[in-house]
Amino acid sequence: LYKEDIMLKIGICDDDIKYTDFLVEQVSTYFSTNSLEYKCITFNSGEALLNYKEDNFDILLLDIEINELNGMNLAQTIRSYNQDVIIIFITSFINYSLEGYKVNAFRYILKDSKAFQSNLKECLDSAIIKLSSINDDTKVAYTFKEGIYTFNISDLIYIESSLHTLKFHFNNTNSSYSLRATLNKMEQELNTTLLLRIHQSYLVNMKHIKCIDSHTVILDNNLSLPISKNKYKNSIDRYLAYRVMN
Repeated sequence: LYKEDIMLKIGICDDDIKYTDFLVEQVSTYFSTNSLEYKCITFNSGEALLNYKEDNFDILLLDIEINELNGMNLAQTIRSYNQDVIIIFITSFINYSLEGYKVNAFRYILKDSKAFQSNLKECLDSAIIKLSSINDDTKVAYTFKEGIYTFNISDLIYIESSLHTLKFHFNNTNSSYSLRATLNKMEQELNTTLLLRIHQSYLVNMKHIKCIDSHTVILDNNLSLPISKNKYKNSIDRYLAYRVMN
């Protein structure tokens, strides 16, 4: 699998300069350990963060108890022009959970917790997974038996598995492409909410589902694929949620 390398943009905002330096050290250690490209910008006031217009950050670490501008108010202002940034609150008190829902806070991490480093690692792990989730415009490439083929996820209709061989079917070509792998591994690699596992042998792109009945999925090319009994409820729930959002 090939994905273009992306430099993640990290913002840290805390009015305590020493603690800001500590956070920079922790973030640097995390990204270096995981061999990830990143750019980190620090701010010691909410005003300085709001005045920074050069980048849209992927992840923001915000102190809630920042002096001149409450961190929650700061987050609300940021949300008014950036709906996608992952906001992680660094705080001495966990008493903002309700307000956090309003700004779609990703996590709260206690400053003085003995588990701070492990909590930050878990939080950044989850944030990276969320940021790296493939969407329908993402280009990926595999070396198939037929050769290297690059495609958009939106063009993938479904993947079928048979005897450890996967066959990829697309809407923009009459040919299928095959490679040796398991469907479980491929589902984890592609890591996108667009793909729905309806059967031990089938992974389907919900964009290409026409309808689902009690036993089968009907694709937009009128092909019918079976749904496993134990996957039926999850398939219905996820597909309905997808239709509501799209």
